[in-house]
Amino acid sequence: MKKLFLLALCAVAAPLFAAAQEATAVIEKYADKPIRGVIVAGAFDVQLAQADGASRQAGAKVEILKELEDKLVFEYTDEGYVRLTFKNDMSKYFTGSKKKPQAWLTVTELKYLNVTGASNVVCTGICSTTGNLRILTSGNASVNLLEASAETINIEVSGTSDLSDAKLTAEGKAEVIQSGTSKINGEIKAGTAIFTVSGVSGLTLSGGAEEAVLDVSGTASADLENFSIGTVNAKVSGMGKVKANVIGGGTAQVSTMGSFRYKGAGLVTGKGVKRLD
Repeated sequence: MKKLFLLALCAVAAPLFAAAQEATAVIEKYADKPIRGVIVAGAFDVQLAQADGASRQAGAKVEILKELEDKLVFEYTDEGYVRLTFKNDMSKYFTGSKKKPQAWLTVTELKYLNVTGASNVVCTGICSTTGNLRILTSGNASVNLLEASAETINIEVSGTSDLSDAKLTAEGKAEVIQSGTSKINGEIKAGTAIFTVSGVSGLTLSGGAEEAVLDVSGTASADLENFSIGTVNAKVSGMGKVKANVIGGGTAQVSTMGSFRYKGAGLVTGKGVKRLD
């Protein structure tokens, strides 16, 4: 009888203990401050939006397991950015079934987005700024569905990270630096576009620029077949590959193992340059 009682007690206590272990805390901050950027490091699932002054107000909210609450860094920087990270390396903690912290960040404007580690950011609506927008991803981080406009845009994507389904507009220059095995896909519109693609990374874009400067190396690829270019200046080294859509003209330097192929009404000169059509 005693054994049966103990078994019954364990059966009741086990789910209660599990529920206690999975208890979460919700923390809200910075509704009274202008938020101009976001820094996310570690392992977070983030929803990012921009305040519209009516239904959507600026602010930041995090839902996290109570057992991790004392390890959370949730702060406001001198630059006006919200920073989310952990006091210690928590990468091994989230390799099991543990739930990542969830965050909802609503910015006043978006000047800076830095996502590292195993964090994932999904964007809703349009984010904008009147100045420069800088976007950085590294590690195994992911930024999805970012639609943004700025005067100039600087993008650095490295490691195994990705910037997916982006829709970015720069009144002036957009510069992309890509390395590792990273991936970028989406749309960019700019006056001048500068692409530096290395490692085994992959760039696939639509949109266009009046002028484009390309430097593709390693075994990287730049698929710009749906990216309309006025004039192009390209360098392809190693086993790099470029597909381009050139409506004006330009030049390309292509290594023996590299490839530069283009379509469009323009004329691109240089040894190793070939047409797609």
